[in-house]
Amino acid sequence: MKYYVESGGVKVVLTAPNELAACARALKVAITNTEQDMVEFEDRFMVSQTGFIGERNPFTMTVPNEVVIDAEEVIDEYSKRF
Repeated sequence: MKYYVESGGVKVVLTAPNELAACARALKVAITNTEQDMVEFEDRFMVSQTGFIGERNPFTMTVPNEVVIDAEEVIDEYSKRF
């Protein structure tokens, strides 16, 4: 499925089998594409199938198509995959 993933400096559109995998892949993309030595992200990743949640005015989320995932979960998944 297609996902829009954002957290701090991470903002990526990609395909993945599920939301957690999308977050891990987005983190990988951000790390690969950075010109700096690090990637900054927040305590949570916002994942949507319809667009970047942070760009909406007013801020709204639609369940179940949009979820918030803790960064710790994303880092664990990233470690398993990459």
